[in-house]
Amino acid sequence: MLTILLLAACAGESTAPDGSAPLDAPPEVASLRVTPRTITIETNQPVIFRSAAATPTGDSLAPPVAWNASGGSINPDGTFTSDSTGSFMVIAATRPRARDYADTPLGRDGFRRLPLRQPKADTSLVRVVTPPRNLLSLSVSPDTATVARGATRTFTVIGRTGSSMLRPVGVTWEATGGAIDPAGVYTAGESVGTHRVIATSISRSLADTAFVVIVPTGPTPAPDPTPEPDPTPDPDPTPDPEPTPTLARVVLTPAVANVAIGRTAQFVAYGRSTVGDSLPVAVTFSATGGTVTPAGLYTAGPQAGSFKVIATSNGISDTSVVTLVRALGSGGRTGIPFGPSQQLDRAGGVGSPFSMSSDAYQASTLVDQINQARAGKYTLLLNLTGGKHKMYMSPIAGVLQFDESKWRNKMDTYNTPAIKAAVAQGVADGTIIG
Repeated sequence: MLTILLLAACAGESTAPDGSAPLDAPPEVASLRVTPRTITIETNQPVIFRSAAATPTGDSLAPPVAWNASGGSINPDGTFTSDSTGSFMVIAATRPRARDYADTPLGRDGFRRLPLRQPKADTSLVRVVTPPRNLLSLSVSPDTATVARGATRTFTVIGRTGSSMLRPVGVTWEATGGAIDPAGVYTAGESVGTHRVIATSISRSLADTAFVVIVPTGPTPAPDPTPEPDPTPDPDPTPDPEPTPTLARVVLTPAVANVAIGRTAQFVAYGRSTVGDSLPVAVTFSATGGTVTPAGLYTAGPQAGSFKVIATSNGISDTSVVTLVRALGSGGRTGIPFGPSQQLDRAGGVGSPFSMSSDAYQASTLVDQINQARAGKYTLLLNLTGGKHKMYMSPIAGVLQFDESKWRNKMDTYNTPAIKAAVAQGVADGTIIG
């Protein structure tokens, strides 16, 4: 009888956990956010996207996520890159785990494993642009900002080219006194005072700096009682001025130029400050192999060869190399000796010339054509503009129009190491004159 009572008592008091929720059930993800939210980068520039999650009570989480993109490529760690231009979506979604599923009865169909929780997802937008040609300076905006401790402020950057055109650019961001994400969103730290935000071009040749002043947070304190006036009050101390950037080096562009004898080329100089900013600078130009005006306009002399253009300011200088080549008509047979078959006409003269801007002239045959011209003692004028305008039309915003990104992709096929080497050799030996 005693044994039976003990068994009954044990059966009536269960200490097993409730089977409705496992003890190791993961916390519920209430929201997921991807940063940066929007960003502009250049082709082949990598950028890392991050995800942050929160529970229904606001606690932070770091659940595993799966990354996807509507264009370009993205790694499992969130690193995105694209070799083509355009606007793409970057999507992060939480990964369901085995414990997030349960066998759900489906009537006569038996059971099916269905998710207990729907995955959370978030999307960011990335714009990919072509690196601007002849980029001369960067400009960060705002140039000065006041931010409370722990608050955020977004900085933007624009590039200016040698033709004074403003262009979107990809940059890398650095900051003091806080943190800054790849899109220029600055989060102030605890150090009250003046700090810097720096944008640097992908080539690392240009930079611009903005100043950010971090101020304390919290309620405004009650004013102190009005003190008795001092008959000879001390003047307020003069605040420390922002440091004046000084010239660190001179940059002369283009760094390398090919100029036909008797022709001209424009050179432009700018400065880089001790804090890395681009800044205007007055320079004195000098040159060999020709003449150069105070404004940097170089006129090639009569002798072919390699010469220099020099820009100097306050004892700091930079030098560009200029190669003078024979002008059209100054040497052997000239023209564009390429017919429909892409073969050189060796019959003692050039027939009707075919423009090398035609799509028939592919990058894969260009090196052979240059070598054939050299062997046949032809002088070449390369005019690789990509062919007819209609080959680069695309529907953009519902309107059929010229697609610059499609044209630039075609132009990039001519920028291989083999073609660059062949063109450089052709310029040096006079086969290519322009």
